[in-house]
Amino acid sequence: MGDLLNKFYDKAKQSNAIRALANLPILSNIKERIMTHILLQDRNHESWISKHLEHRKTLYCSTAEPGLLSFITTVWNTPVQYLKILAESLLVQAKVHDFEWIVLDNGSKDEDTINYLNDLASNSFVKLYKVEDNMGIIGGMNYCLQKASGRYVLPLDSDDYLYPDALSILTWHIKEFNYPSILYSDEDKIIKNKSVMPYFKPDWDPVLFLNSAYIAHLGAFDRKLAIKLNVYKNSDAEGCHDWDTFIKFMIANHKPVHIPEIIYSWRMHKDSTAMNISSKSFIRESHKSILNRFISGLPNSDDYQLVNNPFFQGKNDWWIKRVNKSSAKMLTIVLRTGNDSNMAMLRDTCKNLHHDTLSLKMNSNPTVLLEILHSSNYDLVSFVSENIRISNPNWDLEALSLFEIHKDVVMIGGLTFNKRQKVVGAGIYFGVGNLCDTPYKDLSIKDPIYNSILKRQHSVSAFHTQLCVFEISFLVDFLKHACPDSASLSFLGMWAGAYALRENKRVAYSPFISAKTEENWDELIQRPEKLEFLKHNKDIIPDTRYYHKLFNVKNGKEFQPKLHDCST
Repeated sequence: MGDLLNKFYDKAKQSNAIRALANLPILSNIKERIMTHILLQDRNHESWISKHLEHRKTLYCSTAEPGLLSFITTVWNTPVQYLKILAESLLVQAKVHDFEWIVLDNGSKDEDTINYLNDLASNSFVKLYKVEDNMGIIGGMNYCLQKASGRYVLPLDSDDYLYPDALSILTWHIKEFNYPSILYSDEDKIIKNKSVMPYFKPDWDPVLFLNSAYIAHLGAFDRKLAIKLNVYKNSDAEGCHDWDTFIKFMIANHKPVHIPEIIYSWRMHKDSTAMNISSKSFIRESHKSILNRFISGLPNSDDYQLVNNPFFQGKNDWWIKRVNKSSAKMLTIVLRTGNDSNMAMLRDTCKNLHHDTLSLKMNSNPTVLLEILHSSNYDLVSFVSENIRISNPNWDLEALSLFEIHKDVVMIGGLTFNKRQKVVGAGIYFGVGNLCDTPYKDLSIKDPIYNSILKRQHSVSAFHTQLCVFEISFLVDFLKHACPDSASLSFLGMWAGAYALRENKRVAYSPFISAKTEENWDELIQRPEKLEFLKHNKDIIPDTRYYHKLFNVKNGKEFQPKLHDCST
């Protein structure tokens, strides 16, 4: 019954009319009760996490290190029942770990809250501070940051929860990765003390990060560096200080380390953004402020505009959109098995750039590309099949934007779907399905696929040449130094994706590059070439940077968590 309700709820969210009704204030309590009932029916995650907690006791053995961790929390009239759960989750770990917890009573007026905080201060690891007037979230967090003394600072919301082995796992990863500047973990949510909605996150992905603050809980960052980078100094980040913090570290070229374990639970209740992102009126403006500040730091900031992601009905999902034309030059190569039926369409859809188009037969040797590209003055080169119909006429500007914003991106692709609105391709992951595949194949593009990932820009392993764009210097370098004699044009994107991984370059997916097709690209790829690819690249397969190490991928379908030793 719970699964049916959950499916109904996910489908209902796709309806504009139902969403509008659900957002009416008079129906907010009903909406909360329905969502709570659905989540409480799901016992899959709670069963899985209880078993996994036992399993990971053997994985993370680390001695305590004095002065390593400072947790910081601001409190403003938080219900004691929530505060107590958070405090006890830390108290149980204080028996074996050395840490401090900086707690600020940020102008609370509730007597129960005030009394509980006073009692809490009797614990040796708690340092309680008080201010009479509420300083706001940013003001309070900055106050705590200045009072902290640990090497790492870890923000905790006052109504959330830490798993009992969180500090052991944190300490292990900090030491294992040689004291990185910033880290983040996986998370789930908690509703009426029940664990629900796990978020198994990818490793650091700046492409996804700029349109989804997926790093939020639990974050840990170097205290001295945070002060130097002016963390908690921008009052306009009141509704998304975690996102703002990680943007500051990213701009300063610090790569976050992913802790691939759920160690933090984000509480869901009627006043929390975990239950409803619109529960706090300032969230939207905070998002806009920090992302516009990022855009203003781009060399060509005037070419970009922050807009709502059109694939979401809500107002808190974003797209950094390129709005001006460019002098960049693109060459599009149409791969064909027969005639040039798609040429006229491509010339029309690529008119935003100084654009040339030519065609090659699918069975051409990739070395012919070097002859075409040698000493050319193109900046980008795209490959498209003659059997696709591109949806967005500005797809080339979208590709250009990702190359400009993310300097390590060398290949870009998008979503292909058929007339039944089923996914044909959406980026390739090495190790998924039959060697390398799209895990969402044959799912409806309207389905609420895991974390709505197909509606957001993000990184993947590779793309087929059915629809992709290359940065030309990377492609030439690959063709000269790494393209094997056995490579075909149909499988060229896989070989290039593997080379990109080895060269620490990035492949990016965008939902704003899309096309309709009935073509099955896999049928064009010969099994011997796949085996040759595996022989050359078995050391990097599976590529679990962008799908979680705990995911069990069956037949290239959606990800399902499994018990798995993270060290393997």
